[in-house]
Amino acid sequence: MVQRDIIQEQIEQLGRVLGKILAQFLALKLDGDPANAVLLTQEELRGQLKLNLKKFMELDEAAAIAYADELGLTGEHLDQLADYAWRAAEAQPERRTEHLRTARRLLTFAELRSDTVTFERIFLKDRIDTALRAMAD
Repeated sequence: MVQRDIIQEQIEQLGRVLGKILAQFLALKLDGDPANAVLLTQEELRGQLKLNLKKFMELDEAAAIAYADELGLTGEHLDQLADYAWRAAEAQPERRTEHLRTARRLLTFAELRSDTVTFERIFLKDRIDTALRAMAD
């Protein structure tokens, strides 16, 4: 039981740190330099959470799941990261496709790791898919 409590606390701590990093991203984005906000946020994710989104995108499904397990990422954490990638696509138009694909993949893994289906996830997937289709036309 103590082991479970420790793991639960670590997951909650990860969520708090992730939330803080993403809130800082939104604040930086509003300050008028969205491209720099993306770069600083990615540095924070690597520095504080040891999460490299570029590496995550390059991994096959099994390795990506193992990486998420290693970092202790839950479905909710992956949803938050997908929302960040969606917003990063808006902030960096030159890398829009890359960010949209990252967001889509994060949502796919969130579905695998979560016991629940959320409307937010469904709507975000739909917006991403629509944006990707529009870019392909």
